[in-house]
Amino acid sequence: MITQDRKALLLATCLAAQAGFVDALGFIHLGGFFISFMSGNSTRLAVSLAEQGYTLAVLLPFALIALFVVGVMLGTVIGHSAKHNKSAKILLLVFSLLLAAALSHYCGHDGLAIAFMVIAMGAENDVFVNKGEVSVAVTYMTGTLVKLGQRIAGNFVGEEKKPWLPYLILWLGLILGAVIGSVAYAWAGLSALWCVVVFSGVLAGFQWLQKSPERRAL
Repeated sequence: MITQDRKALLLATCLAAQAGFVDALGFIHLGGFFISFMSGNSTRLAVSLAEQGYTLAVLLPFALIALFVVGVMLGTVIGHSAKHNKSAKILLLVFSLLLAAALSHYCGHDGLAIAFMVIAMGAENDVFVNKGEVSVAVTYMTGTLVKLGQRIAGNFVGEEKKPWLPYLILWLGLILGAVIGSVAYAWAGLSALWCVVVFSGVLAGFQWLQKSPERRAL
């Protein structure tokens, strides 16, 4: 688990911050729809269906969810095809997708930029995978907060004491990334994507030089 490996926790926290940054950019740009939090988009989809029926209003949340799933599928394929350092190759994929998003915005195609952002966030979830299951959530925090609550409560009810701080750190990473992303959007709009492109490239490059902490984290 990430609770037993500082490098894995650092990578997971950086990815959570990256997801928070990208999600904040998209959330503001789209007026309340998410780039990495598909539970929120699912609720928006359900509400639109209930209130407006099968209209154009349901297309955006549905498209975002579909693109996210495509990203997860793409990351899974890359992970399965990689013989060495799977996490680095998935991170290179995420970097490439975010670069494509930044270039799309630069060329005036914001819709395409959003699509690449969503696909990138889907693929990012394949970094920490064990036996085909995501073992560390990096773009959504519901499960992380559940584990945080369980670990803290366990200390009071006599269960075996287990570390809870790593889950708090993960959550704070996403919050910090989202705050920075919100400030960056106010300053530069979607052009702030270039900041996360650089950050993503550094993560991918650093990971390429390391042993795979996603294996040690499981």
